[in-house]
This record gives sequence, structure tokens and C-alpha cells, in this order.
Amino acid sequence: MPVEDEEFFAENIESVNRLTTGILLLGNVLAPLFIVISKIGIFEIPYSYSIILGIVIALFSIIQSIFVYVLRWHRIPMVFGLCVMAAVLAYMGTNGHIGINISYALVVFLSCLYYNAVLTRCIALVCYVLMIFSIYFRAKIMCVSFNTTESFYFFSQSAGFSIEFVFSYIIAVALSKRSHSTLSRALTKAFQLKDTQMKIMEFIPRMLESHELFTGHHVRHTVKYVELISRELVKEGHYNEILTEQAISVYSAAANLHVFAVI
Repeated sequence: MPVEDEEFFAENIESVNRLTTGILLLGNVLAPLFIVISKIGIFEIPYSYSIILGIVIALFSIIQSIFVYVLRWHRIPMVFGLCVMAAVLAYMGTNGHIGINISYALVVFLSCLYYNAVLTRCIALVCYVLMIFSIYFRAKIMCVSFNTTESFYFFSQSAGFSIEFVFSYIIAVALSKRSHSTLSRALTKAFQLKDTQMKIMEFIPRMLESHELFTGHHVRHTVKYVELISRELVKEGHYNEILTEQAISVYSAAANLHVFAVI
């Protein structure tokens, strides 16, 4: 994989990690919301349930924030954040008043933003297992409302949700593969185009040298001056955010073209 591809996907992972962290932080409103809803009598959710949910989300959102913003890790929070979301949904699904249903698929689709089919498969497996456990514990409560046995409720719900989940899984993996493939091809073409442009600009001084030695040497020296001045500015602490290695390379190569302004 070209360096440009690696840089793009690394930046994308960092960006999506910030997104998942934001979602987890936003999830901290759920526990207070459930307490208010129970207080005004819309439907009853045990306070102990809301408190546990609040503690879990607060704890894991803090850990995720430390991973992303303090330690600046990439791979661990990528998996951790998605698994925490799935676990929170599973815990919420054990309550008979909260309709989670196939919301686990949202975590799977969110994993597609990383453009990593292996990650999407793993997260889908985690979400499916947690969904089955959630349905199992939910069956103990809901079988009374549906006037049926725990086993019948569990197997009927598991079968229905499993079918939906399989379709969601197939679509999510296909999206992840397709997105990664399309982006890789686009980045490769962009890299090839950039490489061609660089070669054309580097050809100018060689062409000029064959006709006029002084002008050819002048262009080469100008290219070197641009690079040296840029690096000295970076050493002095100026324009560090602008004068990256890639930017210096582009500015130096572009110096080959200044001769046309003189002509």
C-alpha cells in the first residue's frame, strides 16, 4: 500500500474514533432521561437500572476519550468504542420497556466507516452474540406479557432477529469492502498523477541544460534554495503546520516552473 494510502486510512481511523467517542459521550444523557421519563410516569424504568447504565456509559466514555485524545491511540479505541456501543445496546435490550430490536446493526454499519472488512466482520459477530444474550434475558420478562414460555419467546425472537441481522451483515461487509477498494483505487490514481506531474517538473531543468547550461543550473539551484529555506523555517519554528514534508516536496518541485515566469 502506498504511503499516501496509509496516511489517508490512518487519518480516517482517527476521525472516526473521534466520532465514536462523541457518540459515547452523548450517550451519557440516556440515564438522566430514563430517570425523568420514569418520574413523570410515561413508563417505568427501575432507578437501579438507569444508575447502572449511567455509570457504565460514563466510565467507558471517559476511557475512550483518554484513548483518543490523551494517548492518541488508533487501533484500540477503534475496537473498544464499537464494542462498548454494542454492550450498552445489549444491556438496554434486557429491559422490557426499551425497544432495541435490530439497533445492533447500526454499530455494524458504523464500523463500515473504518473501511475495514475484517473489523466489520468481528464487530458483527460481537453484536450478534450480545443480541442473543440480550434476547435471552429479555425473555424472562417478556414471556409474561406475551403469555408464552421463555424458550418459545427466546427462539422465536432470536430466529426473526437473526434473519434481519444476516442481511444487515451481508450489506455491511459488502459496503466496507467496496468502499475500501474504491478509495484505494482512487488514491492510487491520484498518487500516479502526482508522480507524473513531479517527473514533468523535474524534466524541465534537464531539458533547459541541454540548450542553455546557465538557465538549467539556475533552475536546479532555485529548487534547492526553496527546499533549504523551507527546512530552515521549520527548524526555527515557523509555519510548522503548513511546511510538512509533502508540502516542501511540492514547493520544491514547483520551483522548476518559475523559469516560465521569467521567459
